[in-house]
Amino acid sequence: GESGSGKTQALKSIASQAALEKIPTMIIDYKNDYSVNDPSFVEASNFEVCRIGEKSLPFNPFELDLENITFNYNPMFKVYEILDIFKRSTGSTLSAKMSNALKSAMIVAYENKSQIDFSYRYSREELEGKLWPDFDLVMKALDDSDAGEPTVNALHDRFDKFIDLGYLPRSGEAGSFEELVAKNVVIGMSGVPPEIITILS
Repeated sequence: GESGSGKTQALKSIASQAALEKIPTMIIDYKNDYSVNDPSFVEASNFEVCRIGEKSLPFNPFELDLENITFNYNPMFKVYEILDIFKRSTGSTLSAKMSNALKSAMIVAYENKSQIDFSYRYSREELEGKLWPDFDLVMKALDDSDAGEPTVNALHDRFDKFIDLGYLPRSGEAGSFEELVAKNVVIGMSGVPPEIITILS
């Protein structure tokens, strides 16, 4: 619909009703319609507000979704899931060398921080209580790797701003995406680069 046709007000009404029914609702706010311009809506519907840029993403993309793990879980699934997200966030500009270097760095980060054995298949109970790596640790593993300076520098060119601008949380600062979507939350994305929007979406 056209600007001013009532789309935002209709969505606010739907979100408010969902909150009353205790249905978890996430709003991605690109124009500050919810997170800044209407504090009464946020308060009345008991939404938590996280404005990206003032805070990092409110979830750690490296944390495993334990709720959906039962047994015989292969942790490489998570590595490839994150690798795919980062490929999309950079517009598929990762070469095969860069992808392999990033994958290897993630494996090392999980091994060091979470004591994950990638030859083992885990149950949920075996993964509970573990600490999860963050992007800083992945980039440190990359720096310490034998990937070669051109590959390492190319990856830094693509990802350093994620860390420098504080968009990605450090280990222990945020939970999993699944924990995030279990509550009412408004994610303020006004002015956020497309790469970060891709990670969330």
